[in-house]
Amino acid sequence: MSSRLRQRAASASSERFGRLLDAVGIVPAALDTNLHRAGPRLVNIDMAPQLRAPRSQIWIPLLATSILAALLLVALRGEVTDMSYELAEAGALERELLEQKRTLTVEMRRLRDPARLVEQAASLGFRRPERVIDLRSDSTPEVAAGLANAGPRP
Repeated sequence: MSSRLRQRAASASSERFGRLLDAVGIVPAALDTNLHRAGPRLVNIDMAPQLRAPRSQIWIPLLATSILAALLLVALRGEVTDMSYELAEAGALERELLEQKRTLTVEMRRLRDPARLVEQAASLGFRRPERVIDLRSDSTPEVAAGLANAGPRP
């Protein structure tokens, strides 16, 4: 390495070192212009950045927030579990009601079966009507008058 490069490297490193000392607030005695007031010595001084102890003012709100968030997540998980149980119960109830609906539909169709109704009417003593009267709303007044004069059925 040439002497010129060495001088540049030395001056650059001394400049960086000087900036570091200025940032830390230390003025070496050799650089101090007031010799009667010598600054702190660089002997036995650690120049590495100091790791500060965590401040309780910062960690307490963070800890409280994280605990609240954890409790919120636990509560939400419990709600999800409860909802899943309720959903399962509702599904079972729905299946039971659908089966009951099918059973009742079969029973209704059996009870409305015309052949069964004819058989039941005959066993109760009913007989076929001799005439059928249409009572629609569009019937004429003559038909309505004829119904009034028809009298009792035999």
